[in-house]
Order: sequence, then C-alpha cells, then structure tokens
Amino acid sequence: MNCSEMIGIVAIILSPIIALYIGQKLQDNSAKRADKMKLLYVLMGSYEYLEKDEIAAFYTIPIVFHKSKDVMKQWNISKNIIESAASLAHKRGTSYNLLKFSPDALPPLIEAMAKDLKYKKITGDEIKRIQGLTRNQ
Repeated sequence: MNCSEMIGIVAIILSPIIALYIGQKLQDNSAKRADKMKLLYVLMGSYEYLEKDEIAAFYTIPIVFHKSKDVMKQWNISKNIIESAASLAHKRGTSYNLLKFSPDALPPLIEAMAKDLKYKKITGDEIKRIQGLTRNQ
C-alpha cells in the first residue's frame, strides 16, 4: 500500500467524524445564540414591572452571557439598582415599579446584550424609546 492509498483510507475514515464534530459545534453555537436572543426579547418587553418570567430571565443572564465581560458588568450594575429599589419599595410597603423606581436599570444591560449578539446600532436611548420610557417625536 502506497502513501496516497493510506491518505485516502484515512480521509474516508476521518471525514464523517470531522463533519459530525463541525455539525455539533454549529448546533451548539446556534442554541447558545437562541438562548441569548430569548433573554433579550424577554427583557425588551419589560416595561414597568418585572414579572416572574422577567425575573427568571434576569437571573439567567450570568449563565447564558458568562463569557461577555460587558454584559456581566452591566448585569451587576442593574442587579444592584433593581435590588436596592425593590428593597426600598418593600420597606415602604409598596409594590416595586421598575419604571418609577429605576427606569435606567435595564436599558444599558439590554444594550450590552444586543452588542454581544452583534446588534451594534441598538443604543440605550433607542431601547428606552422602544419601551416607551421616553417620548421621541
């Protein structure tokens, strides 16, 4: 058996394994992006109150975006703002209203998430406008 025959046999054996590996990596990346997109959509829909689904999405961010330093930095800032305002509302005996107590808590976080997902043109101001937090005419 000469060298070219050996290369052919190795190629026949390894090509399905390599194709399977590449296909699995592509599926994994697609699933991770889908998870990130789902969190972005849930938080984009959060206006005044963080309901059960939004709270679950918010606290899932460190798991899904753990490799993004910018998202994690903004998440920690947002978490501190939200938890402080929620604690204050609880002490006052009132319900926590995101729009009233901390309207700037989520837009920077959502902007960082959007940039991580390669949506470069989405800004905090645009997010506020979309969510109705500011009036643009």
